[in-house]
Amino acid sequence: MTGKQRSAVKAKLASLCSVILCAAMIFGIIVVFRTDVGAASGPLLYYNDRAWTKARLPLESVNNLWYVPIRLYAQLFPDVEVQYNNGFNLFIIQNGDKYLSFIMDSDYAYNEDLTKIYILTYKLHDEYYVPAETVCRYLGLGYETLTSPYTGETAVRVTNGSEKLTIEELVARKYPGFFEPVTSGTTAPPVTMPPTDTTKKPVDTEDTEPAPELGERTIYLTIEDSPGEYTDEILDTLAKYGYKATFFVVGEYAAAKPETLSRILAEGHEIALHTMSHDQKVLDGAEAILGDIEAENELLYGLVRRKSHIWRAPEGSGGMRQLDRAVEVELNLRGYLVWDFNIDAGTGDVRKAVRKVIDGIWETGVPVIRIRESESAAAILDGVLSFISENSDACEVRTITPAFHEYNDIY
Repeated sequence: MTGKQRSAVKAKLASLCSVILCAAMIFGIIVVFRTDVGAASGPLLYYNDRAWTKARLPLESVNNLWYVPIRLYAQLFPDVEVQYNNGFNLFIIQNGDKYLSFIMDSDYAYNEDLTKIYILTYKLHDEYYVPAETVCRYLGLGYETLTSPYTGETAVRVTNGSEKLTIEELVARKYPGFFEPVTSGTTAPPVTMPPTDTTKKPVDTEDTEPAPELGERTIYLTIEDSPGEYTDEILDTLAKYGYKATFFVVGEYAAAKPETLSRILAEGHEIALHTMSHDQKVLDGAEAILGDIEAENELLYGLVRRKSHIWRAPEGSGGMRQLDRAVEVELNLRGYLVWDFNIDAGTGDVRKAVRKVIDGIWETGVPVIRIRESESAAAILDGVLSFISENSDACEVRTITPAFHEYNDIY
């Protein structure tokens, strides 16, 4: 997409939002009508050449569509990310350069071209559910179904291109009864078992290999007010445990400590925007905020050849009266994502701060941890990372990666 095309799309979307989002005029619409949600007799479930159990990842049926929990995509496929922004009621499912950005409690999403798409979501079992086939199609994932001519059962498979078997071959291996008559006296014509390519790599022979428990946690570590006096200690602590964090950078601090900013990036961490001066008084409305963002991005690009689309207000969105819904929409249309936190470690007593974060990890679906640069920051981080490391089978730490890829096409 060229810069002119991108500007035209964003201008069109801004105009539509001003008249209460008349989305029926945008191309690429998928309409799913609302109905009661209820559990249905589930299909046989597969991902690539494996199976998972409905008990562990329950499906729901709505108008003959199968809905799945959004974390399913990240848990089954390592390259897929699911990110939340609870402050602005957004969640994103991203697969490479394709993504869907959903507005929670609404019936629409945006794709990577900023096209508005009607996709009905539901919140069930404290988890957001999306239509499996629709989301797979938009993310470039495969979605296949197969119905038994004898039992009437349905098999559903989602794939990311790494599968070695056809769905017929997979079902035949996992559940031969799918292709067999219900009774020996049936007069129905026999079904030929699909051939197996003996040159293909062997697949798992277990009847079922369940996907990970939904109780597992994807954790985002965010460090605020960097780079500063304590950044090196924080980086040393992260290196000790081998985890990566997202550093929310203040422009004036970066200008004063460019070598520390370079170290953050050199060690594999992400940087995000945290205003030029950390002064809310100068951020009076959308244009002022956008001007501040652009100024900080230009500064960062001059220092380390990097820009970011991820932004956090001083003290978070909840503490900034200027950041209302209209400003949020304008920032989103310009390609920026406001990223808040849901666990604040604070800067006080280390022991209490660590306990607060640990409690928050298990009480929060997707923990986004805020640790501000302070004298106690490295010690707090050490306690938190020690816990995460001890529970590494349940805790996965990720950095916040930009969802709006087209913004970085220029460099």
